[in-house]
Amino acid sequence: DTSSTVFCPLGIGPATGMTERSINIFPNPAMETVTIEYDDTQALSKNVQIKFLDLSGRILSAENFKNTEPHFSKKMSLRGFSPGIYFIEIMDSKGVILKKLAVE
Repeated sequence: DTSSTVFCPLGIGPATGMTERSINIFPNPAMETVTIEYDDTQALSKNVQIKFLDLSGRILSAENFKNTEPHFSKKMSLRGFSPGIYFIEIMDSKGVILKKLAVE
């Protein structure tokens, strides 16, 4: 059964030093915007990349943030997203975390 399989060339789940608890995404489900909070007081890099992916792994949007503070918070628009399930990929120098987002 491949219905729950997600292809992500960089991996899925917490990487070294990065935990699920360091990422907060709300509201979820979301309608027009979603806020992504990233906490890392021991950041090796202050650069964060956030991508929105569909269920097939296709990149719908991507944004790079440079020189972020240890507590990073960004409200992002979901304009143009049809209702459904998406993934948010958050990447820094430590690795990648993939979080599920429902859009209503």
